[in-house]
Amino acid sequence: MSDQEIDTILEKAVTIFRFLEEKDVFERYYKQHLAKRLLFRRSVSDDVERSMITKLKTECGFQFTSKLEGMFTDMRLSDDLMQGFRDYLAANEGKREGMQGIDLSVTVLTNTFWPPANSFTCKLPDEVLMASDVFTKFYMGRHNGRRLTWQTSLVRALYEKKNTLKEAKCYCREWWMSAPTMPSESTN
Repeated sequence: MSDQEIDTILEKAVTIFRFLEEKDVFERYYKQHLAKRLLFRRSVSDDVERSMITKLKTECGFQFTSKLEGMFTDMRLSDDLMQGFRDYLAANEGKREGMQGIDLSVTVLTNTFWPPANSFTCKLPDEVLMASDVFTKFYMGRHNGRRLTWQTSLVRALYEKKNTLKEAKCYCREWWMSAPTMPSESTN
């Protein structure tokens, strides 16, 4: 599909959006589905997603799209954070051993930007818990005063134990953590 065809489709979507009376219902629906696309890396293109958000911003203003834009910011910052974590592990042999062979991928999310996650507890294997502790110490060393909450209901991991590939039942795409911004940076 060409850029012009995509832009035409987005314009048609915005035209329909103009006729909606309950734009907050649309926002909630759009936010939930955007979150899934971003977290599961299923978006066709970040540029297309941003283009739609720009069109919505033009239509409704900054307040309507600020949380959607914050979701993109969290994804970019998480990618940078994970690269820093991989560099940290490469430079620290002892920390790499603490990972128990787990290739951990974490997305740190700001609570106020993202839709609430289902809240149920999932018992994680000890190896995964140890790897998450290594990441938590790394993160807290960089961001003093923040609090991380592991959202285990949104975890998906494959791990190998005694030559057997196991998969936990309650796993989703990746480690999903929320890290509320410090009070002075709060947007809500």
